[in-house]
Parts: sequence; structure tokens; C-alpha cells
Amino acid sequence: MVTVVELERSLVSLGIDLDDVLPYHALLSILQAPGPHAFTRDEAERTAALLAAELGAHDAASFPVAAFLAWWREQLGGACYVGSHAARGAPSHMEDRSLACALPGGGRGALAAVLDGHGGHACAQFGAARLLAAVLATPAYGGRRYEEALSQAILHLNDSFLAEHADDLSGSTLCAVLRMDEYLYIANVGDSRAVLRTSSAECIQLTVDHSPDDAAELARIWEAGGDTFDAEDGQGSRVVAPDNVSMVACSRSIGDRAFKAMSPPYVPATPDVSSRLISETDHFIVIASDGVWDVCPNKRACDVVAECLGQGGTPMAAAEALCNEASKRRSEDNISVVVMLLNECH
Repeated sequence: MVTVVELERSLVSLGIDLDDVLPYHALLSILQAPGPHAFTRDEAERTAALLAAELGAHDAASFPVAAFLAWWREQLGGACYVGSHAARGAPSHMEDRSLACALPGGGRGALAAVLDGHGGHACAQFGAARLLAAVLATPAYGGRRYEEALSQAILHLNDSFLAEHADDLSGSTLCAVLRMDEYLYIANVGDSRAVLRTSSAECIQLTVDHSPDDAAELARIWEAGGDTFDAEDGQGSRVVAPDNVSMVACSRSIGDRAFKAMSPPYVPATPDVSSRLISETDHFIVIASDGVWDVCPNKRACDVVAECLGQGGTPMAAAEALCNEASKRRSEDNISVVVMLLNECH
């Protein structure tokens, strides 16, 4: 999230003061301004829509600057502080996407996710743009059944993508953490990963990687009539599509039309979901794509983040530090990181 100070500086640079009304296009420009905390277009538009809902604006055309800054302070002060960073890495295209935002209504609520796309960026882009709205729209969310809400939202995203992008073959992992007050709700599809670090430096992996090399996942693939192939390139097995040409390295995903045309699908979108009561010693969570985990053990990744935070860095700076660490370790994939502080909210 962009800090209030950064926003105020951006407003001053545009000649806008607290008595002005901030046009919608100016808000998007500020949030997307080049720099370490820049939003993507989708992130900026989601933020503007959230702000419009909070301030009671009907058309999201413009916002009173003073109300905008007050609202943003509330998001930073009341919600768990979240930051993200990404690097293209060795590949020629960036297919990862991430999400880090406060929830409507203030309070200690936040949603963070990493989506590692493959076969193109369309599915990851779709999921990142629609995850928050999908979660909020579920009946389970309104009923405070948050594990169920995450599961419903992910399955809905998968179905919607396949229906709306009939000619697209891309797919994506999706690893999400929803904070509601003092509880965490975690959902995972694929081999992105969430790891929690405590103040005593204990690292707790919150998700299980969905890989065709996992015995339970392999048995499920075989039972569905599928098969795997290991090219012995050090990258593990891949699930093979019915055409015996297409392959994917994770055993669950959203999208991936070629692996969902059969029943049951070889690569389903069914997430693992869990919950955790936040303890006083829980410090932060790292959510990252396998561009990190393929080269960084859990402990090393958490140590890099903790070192940055300990030196006064923000979660965004800590996410960037971990991306840099993965790059130094010669990660061969896109690299995406989200850092969520649990007991040091700013």
C-alpha cells in the first residue's frame, strides 16, 4: 500500500491541496506513479472502487482530497499492513500477478494473494483482478464462514475464466491469505506457498504444494485417468494433457482448460483451505511464487524479510528484498512476493 506521506507528496507535485476534489483519472495516475510502491492499473482501479464505496460516491468520478487521505490513513492504521513486489526474472514475459489490499469497512482485515501464471498471463490477471470481489460476493462471506468463502470464490474464478475466455489455454496457481480480525484464513491451489514466521524465528509453512510428485496428488491424477512425465531436468514431473503434448508442473490450478475437459479433471481448481488464530508471537507471512521457493528454503526467505523489517523497512521493501535474493540465487522463473505483517501494523 502507498503511504499517506507518499500520497500527499504526489498531490503536492500535481498542485492539488486538501480543499480540492481529486478526479478519478488523477487518483489512478497517483497510484500508478513510477516507484517502488506503484500500483498496477487493476490494483488502482480496485482501490478507486473501494474508496467510492466507502465514501458513498455513486459514479467514482471524483473524491474530496481530505476525505481520501483520511480514508487511506484508516486503511493503513486499522488493517494489517501488506506489501508486494515482483520481478520478471529470467523468462521473457511476466506471467505472475499478486494482490494486497485492505478489506472494505476498515478494521483489521486484509486480503493478499500470489498467482503464478503459466501458458500466458491471462488467467493470473483475471484472478488477481476479480478475487476480492469474488470473495465479498459469496454468501459464505456474509455468513462469516471465511474458509468456505475463499473456496467458493476460487472455484467461481475458475469457472468464470473458462467461460469468459473460451480460446485461452493459460492457467495459474492461487495462494491467498485472508485476515479477519485475529484470524487467518488460507487457501491454496498449486505450488505457490505461504509461510509464517514468529518473533522467535520459527517458520511455519501454512500451505501444501500441489505437485504431481506428491504421492496423494499422483494417485488422484492416475485415478482420473491422467499421467505424468518427468523430463529429468531437475524441475520435477508434469501432468500430461490428453493430447500428450501439453503439460503443466502443478497438480491443481485455476484455468488450464486442457486439463479440465475431463471428469474428474486431471488438474482441478479445488483449494486446500485452513484457518489459524493469530498469536502474539506471530510476526509476518510471506506468500510467494515458486520463483522464490525453488531457490530459497523457507527459513532463508523469512530471514531476508525479517532482516529488512528489522532495519525499519516496509513490507513492500521486504518483499523487494526477497525478490532480489531469489534473483541472486539465479531463479529461472518469474518472482512474486507478498509480505503481510501480523503484529506490527503501521
